[in-house]
Amino acid sequence: MAGLARARAQRADRTGDHRFVLHLALKRFLAERKFPSIIVPPPSGQYSIDFHAEQEPLFESRVHLGTAVDALGMPRLSVDWRYSRFDVRTVTEGFRVLADEVARSGRARLAYQPDTLEDLMVRDGAYGGHHIGTTRMGSSEATSIVNSDCRIHSVANLFVASSSVFPTSSQANPTLTIVALALRLADHIRSLHFRPIPAVSSGPQPFSQRADLAMPSAAGVSENASSSPLFR
Repeated sequence: MAGLARARAQRADRTGDHRFVLHLALKRFLAERKFPSIIVPPPSGQYSIDFHAEQEPLFESRVHLGTAVDALGMPRLSVDWRYSRFDVRTVTEGFRVLADEVARSGRARLAYQPDTLEDLMVRDGAYGGHHIGTTRMGSSEATSIVNSDCRIHSVANLFVASSSVFPTSSQANPTLTIVALALRLADHIRSLHFRPIPAVSSGPQPFSQRADLAMPSAAGVSENASSSPLFR
């Protein structure tokens, strides 16, 4: 009987594997509108849940130079990750609300142990996916590192294009916002330090007059050196 049960389980697993491959090919690779993720109903009817949440910004959470050094003799970074009671409470409440709604549907139930949630948060929370907020943006030097233009408050010609300027982390996937901030910063620096290119006649353009490669002339650099922070 045990051997028959194992055979049935293996056959169910193979059937599930075949369904997954077919679903992946049709809905992910061949579909005009591709699914962002693939979920195939398991034979057991049980699904695991990954719970993601935004963490409260904490002054105590920080990255600093440690005592250990790398192969080049440079100090290694030390990450001191902290969480708050508010983080635990919001996750606990989120699970409770989700469990109540699933039970109210009458279609399933959410099986979890509330007393273990904090331990799971500590175990899986600081896996190093996105380090955010170490040079956070703000209007005051007392509570931030860069201003709204991503420039270091105390340095006139130093800018930061990174998720480190985010005041809060949101939930995940900061890349698009990083790209948007980098493009915005590039436009800002260009508006400060690149002069307009005069109109030229048709035909081949000298290298120095190409708009996409325009740089200040040597005379312009000399004239503006005292007023432009990039050349101080």
